[in-house]
Amino acid sequence: MTTIIQILKPQLQQIKKRKKGRKAKPKAVKVNRRVELFYTRQLLEVSKFCQEQTKDFVLPTVGQNIGDGWVTDLFAALREKMIKYTIEVSRPLAAKVVMDTSKEVDKQIASHTKSILGVDLTPFYRGADIQDEIDNQVAANVALIKSIPSQYTDKLEALVMNALQTGQTNDELAQEIKKLGHSTDNRARLIARDQMGKINSSINKRRQTSMGVETYDYLTANDGDRVRPLCRSHHGKTFRWDTPPKGGHPGEKIGCRCTALPNYEDILID
Repeated sequence: MTTIIQILKPQLQQIKKRKKGRKAKPKAVKVNRRVELFYTRQLLEVSKFCQEQTKDFVLPTVGQNIGDGWVTDLFAALREKMIKYTIEVSRPLAAKVVMDTSKEVDKQIASHTKSILGVDLTPFYRGADIQDEIDNQVAANVALIKSIPSQYTDKLEALVMNALQTGQTNDELAQEIKKLGHSTDNRARLIARDQMGKINSSINKRRQTSMGVETYDYLTANDGDRVRPLCRSHHGKTFRWDTPPKGGHPGEKIGCRCTALPNYEDILID
């Protein structure tokens, strides 16, 4: 398929030759913190829902002699509530986060391209070029959102069964359940932070390669000790999209905040 760069290469070469003045400062394609904060808050609401169901639905029942199999029946009903809830919230939330990130990636790439080449390529962007990647990211995040109540319920059931088998008091069980709530909150935050990097990275890669960009400049968040040594060793270097560096492309590692800046130098040379 013919790319934007291939179509416009002669014109872009002429524009680049005519462009004078101080070289533009690179603008990294960064994770949008507003979107990340929104995602974090929404995932914490999912965790909160789980904990509220425990308070209202599970704890009042524990310790009551309801007959054989009551734990199984209780958690079957709880899982049904959790599934119904996540079906309602997971896809709309994942779709919004991925689409908002996609728009931000396109905006930042366009801004960088204009500062380097002096031309706005936004009118040439094609939604179809990145649609499959958007669909993949939505599906991945739907699964992760659903996993929060799923894992919470499994661990909660294990705690209740252990309490019944070991004679744990209700107060002791309540403390263990409280710890589970904290760990679920932390997992929600990790998912939001990690997935924002991965969504940003994957859509950035797909948009750049669909335009005809073959290489990129590796940029870290450049904030001292928080940057991994391996990422720091890649900072400022140029890599090919079809040949990832050691550790993978920017944003692919868990919690990675590095970004890839499109490099136009090699593709505008005859």
